[in-house]
Amino acid sequence: MGLARNDSLVPTVYGGRPIDPVPNVGHYYPSLGHMPGYGRLEIEPPANRRLPQPAESYHQSWGAQSAPLPAQSNVPVDPPPVIYAPQFNGPRPVPGPPMRPPRPRGP
Repeated sequence: MGLARNDSLVPTVYGGRPIDPVPNVGHYYPSLGHMPGYGRLEIEPPANRRLPQPAESYHQSWGAQSAPLPAQSNVPVDPPPVIYAPQFNGPRPVPGPPMRPPRPRGP
């Protein structure tokens, strides 16, 4: 049975699984020719049904706060000397010749 022979045999397939020609899924396939579903499938319960027990009360809250401050310590026996910073009254003029105004540029 080579490829050059003209009489071909139909192969026999053993096993396999059946294939459903119409897939049974909840999706819309235009090639199947069916209209898509519309809305949800809701079942309205009867008006005279027995109602369930009411749910228990539920309340939850959140909060945040800082950790408590440590206890204040006493002043040390030998405190360091206090250093005062000098006063700053703005920039001082730079000593030297005064600056010339810029020269006007002509056309």
